Amino acid sequence: MRRLRYRRGTARPARSCARRTDRSGPGIPKIIRAMSQNGSPPPEFEFDEDYSYFMVRLPVHPKACAGTPPVAKPSGAGTESALSQHQVAIPYKCADDTAIGDLMSIAGRADRTKFRNQILRPLLRAELLRMTIPEKPNSRLQRYHLTQKGRAWLAARENDVE
Repeated sequence: MRRLRYRRGTARPARSCARRTDRSGPGIPKIIRAMSQNGSPPPEFEFDEDYSYFMVRLPVHPKACAGTPPVAKPSGAGTESALSQHQVAIPYKCADDTAIGDLMSIAGRADRTKFRNQILRPLLRAELLRMTIPEKPNSRLQRYHLTQKGRAWLAARENDVE
């Protein structure tokens, strides 16, 4: 009589899916708690009639976007409503000419190309920062500093906080 052998990997996808679900399950209660503690509007939940999926909308805190200029998206298909946390931190450090390495350490980033694309370019497009050597954007001597528009944005932001 021939013995049936099951392949090792048959149950593996189901187990890994279950582990992912278990790990992500407590995340939503943590988010709801954090949002209520900082005064954010409550999340909105949407379900289909069979409860086979759900979607959570997390409204932005009203003060989160105060004083932030819209930043153009790379695709040109609209504008973002606010700068990211790292993008907000960068202008505060650029009163003097600042090297990209120093800015990367402020944002906790290690990949120079991603940092340029995700953090610096939107700030340059919004004209909050400018390059000291615009004709050589990848120069090792390149520095970034605040523009007049950037100084006005910082002043407005500091007035909103007070």
